[in-house]
Amino acid sequence: MVLAAGASSRMGRPKALLPWGPVTVLEHLIGEIADAGITEIVVVAGKHVTEIGELIQGRATVCEHAQWAQGIGGSIRMGTAFLRRQNPPPEAILILLADQPLVSSGYLRKMLTSFENGSYSPVASAYPEGPGVPALVPAPYFDRLEGLPDHKGARSLLKEANARVLDPGVAGQDMDTPEMYRDLLKQAGLD
Repeated sequence: MVLAAGASSRMGRPKALLPWGPVTVLEHLIGEIADAGITEIVVVAGKHVTEIGELIQGRATVCEHAQWAQGIGGSIRMGTAFLRRQNPPPEAILILLADQPLVSSGYLRKMLTSFENGSYSPVASAYPEGPGVPALVPAPYFDRLEGLPDHKGARSLLKEANARVLDPGVAGQDMDTPEMYRDLLKQAGLD
């Protein structure tokens, strides 16, 4: 589940649709997810749902979040409910942000391996403020994901669940401003 529902107000234009080499940030991220062996890719889109839907047609499914202004918790709730209605429902949901273009298929495979080889508990990325995304959340926690408050992500759930954490390295860097975007392009050798 890729969260791409926000307005990108600090960036000034949709972050998911920014150029990333020959593709957009979102197309690049979808490619990395697919390269990690994940076949069911859902993008939660809100303010820019039309543009995102046209862009990813055939490569991922769009879950429209009409109340996108509710915040990240609302997006996670919407995406989780959407995925739970699939037949069969997933055994886990990988939560990613559309503004973390340095996430690699290698890092995602590492998360999947850690999940498959361990206990049935969440796997998250380690940050100084606590566990975060990308995060892999198993089915026993889906009710908790659907109960998140509007403007809160899954960090408190991941802490309480004692999620196993991995060092995301550069994958954990996001881009909220044009300066941050330019910095990530430079790190990726795309400037």
